[in-house]
Amino acid sequence: MSGAFAGTSQCKRRYRILGITLAVGGFLYGAVSGYFYLASTQVAERAELELKRGRVASARSRLDWVLWFHSHNASANLALGKVEIASGATDEAIACFRMIPPESSLHQQASIQLATAFALDGQITAAEAELKQYLQRYEPTEPVWDLYFRLLYLQTRTRDVISLFEQKLSKPPQSLTDARFLLKAEFVPQDPSETLAVLEEISRKHPDDINAQVALAVALLRGGEFPRADQLLRSALDRQSDHHRARIVLAQWLADQQNFAAAEDVLWQSTGAPDPDRTDGIAQDDRFWSLGSRLAERKGEAERALRCIDRALQIRDNDKQYLSQRSQVLRQLLKPEEATIAAQQSIEAGQIEQELFLFSRQFETRPIGLTDCEAVAGLYRKLRRLKRAELWDQVAAQLKQTQAATSEVEGFGIQ
Repeated sequence: MSGAFAGTSQCKRRYRILGITLAVGGFLYGAVSGYFYLASTQVAERAELELKRGRVASARSRLDWVLWFHSHNASANLALGKVEIASGATDEAIACFRMIPPESSLHQQASIQLATAFALDGQITAAEAELKQYLQRYEPTEPVWDLYFRLLYLQTRTRDVISLFEQKLSKPPQSLTDARFLLKAEFVPQDPSETLAVLEEISRKHPDDINAQVALAVALLRGGEFPRADQLLRSALDRQSDHHRARIVLAQWLADQQNFAAAEDVLWQSTGAPDPDRTDGIAQDDRFWSLGSRLAERKGEAERALRCIDRALQIRDNDKQYLSQRSQVLRQLLKPEEATIAAQQSIEAGQIEQELFLFSRQFETRPIGLTDCEAVAGLYRKLRRLKRAELWDQVAAQLKQTQAATSEVEGFGIQ
């Protein structure tokens, strides 16, 4: 009886010791975990300071402890994502930034870092999607604009670059540098060879990135590699039939090759013949209507061709090519007076565009003065592009204020 009692007592003591050990261990774990939770912001700040000093390994080791205890900690994940980018591990960086939820106070920083990581990894479609969400949620900053511009420029999406610049410049302050770049984007054609090598590399790494595939096809077309470009564009449309850029580019190229039947098949395959009352999707692109006018004119449908080119001019007013196209259609409709007016308007628009092109080239090598700004504003006003005229008026006003404030001599310019 006494032996059994002694055995029971020893067992109880063991359980007590085990319980105390577990309690102490749990307390210590909780204390350490609580410390890292409370100190996570300071640890992340120290890690980023180490990163700025080039001590990547030290920055990583600081964060490992926090994330071991709190794998979803926003501050630590944001800092570790930056460490991964510095290490060239973009996939790991993307995973870190994705750990930060939209309700976190750090989500704004994480969003731009995530877009940057996507771009560095060559995932241009994902990067653009993240940037669009950023602009919907937050007030844009200069790094956001810069990344978005570079992303669109890489894809030779000149019109989207111009639209984004207009969006940026719609709010003060208006930058002379941005106004000059917008002028260049509109009137100086981009050289496709500048981006071809990068797009080739991206397409090899991410063959499913449809925007990269279409951008590569555009660069190849401009470089004369027609068969491969044709294959890439058709592949893109097989995967995403509503990819408007791919459809328009392919149809335009086929029409330029005098293959009008194939151009019709591509352009209207999923859209149907142009209806001037349409406002959805691809119908918002003036190139759709211009090409539709060409195809209708080719088939002898002059009335429909006129309706289509008029719709293109509603979207892109005073375009020299569209005015010339309209003049040609009007001659077919036996309206010589209207045709002559459209032809003259086309010539005048071309002359104005040439002057703006020359200004853009000159501004690359010399300062921009007050008279330059006023002249560019006047030319834009003649083209009836009033928003851009107002932009240059505002830049001119800023130059006037600068001249008055600094008491500089006449002819003062900003480079």
